[in-house]
Parts: sequence; C-alpha cells; structure tokens
Amino acid sequence: MLVAAAVCPCPPLLVPEVASGAAPELDAARAACTDALGVLAASRPDRLVLVGPADAAGPVVHPQGAR
Repeated sequence: MLVAAAVCPCPPLLVPEVASGAAPELDAARAACTDALGVLAASRPDRLVLVGPADAAGPVVHPQGAR
C-alpha cells in the first residue's frame, strides 16, 4: 500500500555543478527535495522506491543508509 510519495526533478536540476548558471535559483528546490525525502525516510517504510533515469537495466537495490 502506498502511504506517502514525493515528486522531485531529475538530478541534473538538483546537482549545482550540472545546473551551472541556474544553480542559485534552484537552491529552494534542492532544499525542498531534501526535506521531502528526509520525511519519507524518517517514517521508516518497509520499502522506499525511487524512480528515475539509470544506466542499469532493471531494479537496483541500494544498501540501507545509502545516499
């Protein structure tokens, strides 16, 4: 059962070095994403699913506490 969700932009917008000229304007978005994911993780879910672009084919499992 889905109990909570957060929608954040793809990493190019969240990584200051990649966002280059737009980096300062995106500080609030980065902070909001960090807060939203922190709230989700703090709820100690049985499973936390992240969906986004990746190089790997299929699901990737990250160890507990991975950033």
